[in-house]
Amino acid sequence: MIFRSRSKEQGKVTKITEFKKQKETASRQQKCSYCKTMAKRLTFYADHDGKVVGLCRECRPRAKRQDLMPL
Repeated sequence: MIFRSRSKEQGKVTKITEFKKQKETASRQQKCSYCKTMAKRLTFYADHDGKVVGLCRECRPRAKRQDLMPL
C-alpha cells in the first residue's frame, strides 16, 4: 500500500478516485516467481509439490523443461 505524507490542511480525507488510480497501477504488474522481474502477464503453473508458480514469457521454457503443469 502506498502512503503519502499530507499537510495538516488536507486532513485525513482521501479522494476515492485517486485511491482507485493508485490501486489499478500497482495491481497491473506482478513479479515472476523465478527471475523476480515485473511482468504484465504471467502464466501460472503447478510444480511437483502442488505449489503455484507464476512465470513470465522468458521463463516459460524453464517450466517446460521441468514438466510443470499449466493451470
